[in-house]
Amino acid sequence: MTLLHGPGKDPGQQIGVFVLLPTDFADAKRFYEAFQRRPPLGLQYLQAVLKPLGVESILLDGVLEPLSREKLLAHLSPRPLFVGFYVSSMNRKRVCRAIRIVKQQADLPVIAGGPGSIHAQDLLDAGADVVCMGEGEEVIKDFVGSLQQGRGYTHIKGIAYRENGETRYTEARPLIADLDGIPFPLRDSRTIGKYCDYFNIMVRTPCITLTASRGCYYRCSFCFSHRFWRGRYRVRSPENVIEEIEIANRAFGANYLLFVDDVFPQKHDWIESFVTLWQKKALHLQWMCILNPNSFQRDRRAFFKMIRDIGCNVISFGAQSAVPEILRNVHRRPDEARQLYDAVRTASELGIVTVVTYIFGLPGETELTAATTLRHIMALRPHLMDAHVLEVLPESEIAQLFPSGIVTDVPRERLEQIRKRAFRLFYANLRTLVRLLTLIAFKNPRWILLFPFKPVWAALTRRTNDI
Repeated sequence: MTLLHGPGKDPGQQIGVFVLLPTDFADAKRFYEAFQRRPPLGLQYLQAVLKPLGVESILLDGVLEPLSREKLLAHLSPRPLFVGFYVSSMNRKRVCRAIRIVKQQADLPVIAGGPGSIHAQDLLDAGADVVCMGEGEEVIKDFVGSLQQGRGYTHIKGIAYRENGETRYTEARPLIADLDGIPFPLRDSRTIGKYCDYFNIMVRTPCITLTASRGCYYRCSFCFSHRFWRGRYRVRSPENVIEEIEIANRAFGANYLLFVDDVFPQKHDWIESFVTLWQKKALHLQWMCILNPNSFQRDRRAFFKMIRDIGCNVISFGAQSAVPEILRNVHRRPDEARQLYDAVRTASELGIVTVVTYIFGLPGETELTAATTLRHIMALRPHLMDAHVLEVLPESEIAQLFPSGIVTDVPRERLEQIRKRAFRLFYANLRTLVRLLTLIAFKNPRWILLFPFKPVWAALTRRTNDI
């Protein structure tokens, strides 16, 4: 199994084990994960905050390499201080199975956290001792401190736990005010080269994930992010972000950056400072970021050119739908389709690869609106397109408005057919194929050498025995 940061040789050293598991879906999602193998940034942050406390950690990445029951248990001997799980709505069932294995076979303290903390009841039912209900850096320090001191968990802010068979929630922990004060994620040269986002045709290795911010400007009703971050959007200083990039480049040879912010910072003064510092440091990395169709409406071309000139070669836009009424239904601006045309055209003219994502099955979706979005996709002509069927996330506004989980009159099976048709129409189009092949051949031919043949074959044949 992959050790992202192995334990030291001191027999008295305290060790923590962090675990990342794949999604619960064995078919399309597993195939997706074979292509998009990104470093687990959140867990790397937790490793970093524990290191100054004398607690080393190993990270078992079940997305990078299959993690069986036997492999998991093998890493629990000698006995670690705790086992921590990253959980999302997409992998919560698998995480619950793993928690039961850990508790039944080793009876170790277990903490779980991440956006899937909204499933705290399920996680506690499975045996988790603590569920972190927000940011994890301060919670993990308090959790480890309690274990070291033999104390309970009731004093830890921002968690859920069980007491006398009942679920208890402690006082909410304030969000971290100074993001610059958080240690940089703990990365490891032994595994950094194994990660790669193959959906990004401009990607190079080694690549790293990082964020310049936490939170989101927007309040999309299908998303839980703005609730997880309590409606706040916080930004690191440009100096702090540049310092992390310099260290990653110097220490690991990182030459591609995957900014995984919900939305990349958009204040003009922040962008200008970031660009100035990048140029001053003479950095020569390439990178991608995520934007909203409405980003940089004022002076869009000028700002796209600024970030292109310092290496941004891919921008991903979350379009979701081309229908104004559906966009209104999810608290998006009804003119976003028009804004998206301008953003994609401007980026493409500047030589930036564009990716646009869509969701079928949002409130108000019909066969007619889906057909409108399909026509929009083909007329828009981004370089890459991705489409999903709506997953109703617990605690999202849509989940509250549609407690049955049925959001539209279009059956899910039909929505899946529409999603697949979108892929066929887009990627079987000769113009699209020629454009992509030309880009790869002239801009990034190494992408072909990076192709994940082994993981894709495993996904296709389902030759895994993971948890």
